[in-house]
Amino acid sequence: MGTAQNRVSLYYFTLFMLPGVLTAYGAIWFSNLGFSEAQISILNSVPIFIVLILNLLIGRLADRANDWRTTIIIGSLFAAISLTGILYSQDYWVILVCLTISNVAMGTTVPVVDAAAVRLADRMNYGFGVQRAWGTIGYLILLMVTGEIIARYGDASYIWLLLLAAFLRMQAAFFLPKFRAPKLEVAPIQGLVALASVMRPWFILPLLGYGIINGSHMILNAFHSLILARQGYEPLTISLIISLGAVAETIMFVLFSKISSRMSSRGFLAIAGVATVVRWVAFGFEPTLFWLIPLQLMHAITFALGFVAIVRFISRHVIEENAAEAQGLMAMIQQIMTIVAMLGFGFFVAQMGIQAFWVAAGYAALGTVCVFVSLILRGSSTDGPIKR
Repeated sequence: MGTAQNRVSLYYFTLFMLPGVLTAYGAIWFSNLGFSEAQISILNSVPIFIVLILNLLIGRLADRANDWRTTIIIGSLFAAISLTGILYSQDYWVILVCLTISNVAMGTTVPVVDAAAVRLADRMNYGFGVQRAWGTIGYLILLMVTGEIIARYGDASYIWLLLLAAFLRMQAAFFLPKFRAPKLEVAPIQGLVALASVMRPWFILPLLGYGIINGSHMILNAFHSLILARQGYEPLTISLIISLGAVAETIMFVLFSKISSRMSSRGFLAIAGVATVVRWVAFGFEPTLFWLIPLQLMHAITFALGFVAIVRFISRHVIEENAAEAQGLMAMIQQIMTIVAMLGFGFFVAQMGIQAFWVAAGYAALGTVCVFVSLILRGSSTDGPIKR
């Protein structure tokens, strides 16, 4: 299967295929099955609530295992097998249980994947962003494929797309390399300490800020396709509109290694926060297709830049022995903020329609303030490149 880098890239290629299928048509499919906006919000928020309870535990167990690979394989396996239940029933409670098990399995695994991949990239001296870009490429392909297949074959084909994405990811997990180097091969890294030693406001606030900024994107993931459908767009057009954001995201992941030295991690995160506020305010004015294009391209800044910034921030301050737990802490905070967003957005979308994006803008502004306060508490000089 080639080098360790290629095998991790293959897994990332499959990692977000299932979210791509869900983003492209999930809300519309749920609506066609007769589910209300409140029920759709519950479908999205219940798995996140369970994941936030388990994230630190799974991260700690993964750190104690001989290698992170085992945790990733188990999570991918459970995520695929649990989805087979929707073949037999599309009752609301069946879908809720199946999607919850699947999303919990992967929701607790993704932080481990990111922690393992970024440490491997640092050790082998290649860009994590380039590798992470393969995840967006896989997501983008399934976005476009979903729109085309639904347009041709209708809702009956949607279940098979969900299962295809989940089982491709499961298969790719078995090809992953071992992530940890033998102890004798690991050179000490200056400035890294145990997770408990950095649990201070200057460290926690960026995690909280990122969680809020990222959580504000949940209105886009959960309801954007439904909002666009109500505006009269066809499924294929909706997939193409959403895919613009994925294209922009991929470009940012590829280019980040070239610009990463120009600013601190928290500086990049602050830029992502400000851009997110601007983006959601503009979305609330029900933009035409002409304006939707640049707004979708802003996903490169609002999502991708924020993600690589927070991952780099954590990797620059926490030792490898706590890597998955630290990433799990970030994911736990993110999921708490996402639950708050999802439960609120379901109500606001029902009451306000597309103007609910203005609520998301206010939410993102709160996260951006957290990042700026962290920079005031402690300067950005410690967020620089790794030194061995």
